[in-house]
Amino acid sequence: MMNKYNPEILKDGFNILPNGEEIFYISNPALGLWSYKDRFKE
Repeated sequence: MMNKYNPEILKDGFNILPNGEEIFYISNPALGLWSYKDRFKE
């Protein structure tokens, strides 16, 4: 898994792997625990 989903080469957000698989990577998933939908409204 570390070869396929290497965190050292993935960037935050959407990534497309060499095999065409699209993934969404979050480098610090704990930050998501503090977010909620209304916080992103302007």
